[in-house]
Amino acid sequence: MNKIKTKISIFFPYLFVILCSFIMVLNASSNPFCTWYTTDSSVFNYVAKVIIGGGMPYRDVFDHKGPLIYLIDVLGLLLNEQTGIWLIEFFFIFVTFLFAYKIAKRLGCGLFTSCGVVVVNLLTLLYYFEGGNLVEEYACTFITISLYFFLKFFLTEHIKKIEIMICGASLAAVCLLRINMITLWVVMCVAVLFEKIKSNKWKDIICFTLWFSIGIALVTMPIMIWLIKNNSFTSFIQDYFIFNFMYTSNEERASIGKIIEAIVSFSTGSPMLLSIPTLVYSCIYKRKDLDFLIFASIILSLFLMCMSGQKYGHYGMVLCPLVVYVVSRIFSYIAFHSSIWEKRKFHAVFFTVLVFILLLFAKSLFYMITSIPIIIHGHDLLKEERKISHIIQENTNNDDLISICGNYNIIYLLSDRKSVSKYSYQSPIALINPQIKNEYLDDLKTLKPSVIVVNHDCFMFNEIYNIMGKDYGNVFGNKLRAVYLKKKI
Repeated sequence: MNKIKTKISIFFPYLFVILCSFIMVLNASSNPFCTWYTTDSSVFNYVAKVIIGGGMPYRDVFDHKGPLIYLIDVLGLLLNEQTGIWLIEFFFIFVTFLFAYKIAKRLGCGLFTSCGVVVVNLLTLLYYFEGGNLVEEYACTFITISLYFFLKFFLTEHIKKIEIMICGASLAAVCLLRINMITLWVVMCVAVLFEKIKSNKWKDIICFTLWFSIGIALVTMPIMIWLIKNNSFTSFIQDYFIFNFMYTSNEERASIGKIIEAIVSFSTGSPMLLSIPTLVYSCIYKRKDLDFLIFASIILSLFLMCMSGQKYGHYGMVLCPLVVYVVSRIFSYIAFHSSIWEKRKFHAVFFTVLVFILLLFAKSLFYMITSIPIIIHGHDLLKEERKISHIIQENTNNDDLISICGNYNIIYLLSDRKSVSKYSYQSPIALINPQIKNEYLDDLKTLKPSVIVVNHDCFMFNEIYNIMGKDYGNVFGNKLRAVYLKKKI
């Protein structure tokens, strides 16, 4: 009987995590049964296709995320064009949930309560998910892994060299996704340094720094060499650093008022309504160092993720590992008192707390339930995009170049055509940097794409219409957009 219980305790968590991961990826836009898309994901897909075709990010196609997201999508597309990215997402989410389970166990939760933490992690991730295949989703995995090792260090004062390397490699990976998601490492590394200086353990500082730096180099150097070798490094600096600085310092988009509004919006969301009061209480009455560090990480994360003044929900995914810590603390408190409670009372308390948290995440539950009928019944939310793509395919050859004005890279993907300009999308980037607008319009003038698709409310509509002149004819139009085909001479 004991052997059976041991086997269950070993294998059940993995099976449970697999189940939760599958439920999670059913809500991904990369799901092969899905009939909708996310704007950012379609951009990453398109850049990955350019790379597979021999091009380079930044040099041949513009985007301002880190190179790792494109390489992840390249790997997915090479695995399988229909399901590869979905499988990659499943793997990352599985690792995230597995380490969430391990964090819960490390903080004193039992098998039962640790699985409850994974359920809350699923709901938290889903709360911010917005279709997935986004930089925050992959960063969430690296943050959760590193959080586990940092917790191990602070709770046991022991950490292996390979674990330090993994923390460094995870930091590098996040920097190569989007650099303003590194809050956990900033807070925890300062805390580790302070701890070692206080203990006068200078050899440990040198050792930690060495192995941490090796981990960073193992991820960073191959990608930097790839960019330099293919003459894309200068463009990488321009797009990833200089443009992103413009993006976060734009007076209209990133005003102090909008930054405050974004911080308030995220702070009043369900995950933070659960986490911030819990941590404030714990910091005041429990006074555990880890609580202070996690609270500092949340506050700094809120500021960095809102510094662009935007309230995109998926920004909040970087908070998910920190919520895991908070929920684990709550459940470990219940588990700690289980020995003095009757079994029935323990279950009653745990389920009461879990139901309260589930009600707090009613939005996530509703989103998960309502997305399933769309998958089952195949309600096509891409009907118009498919129609336009069909028109493009009928009127062009595989090698013909086209242009989709706005931010609709999904049409390039559905029609299997490439952009005439390195700026496959122009909104909002051309509003932030007028030079992009000028370069894009110059491309339309000189390169004359075979097809131009433009929204009627596009901020460049008049300029584009003047460029087309009598050389293009309207072959499709509705209230939203029109398709113009280049006339044959």
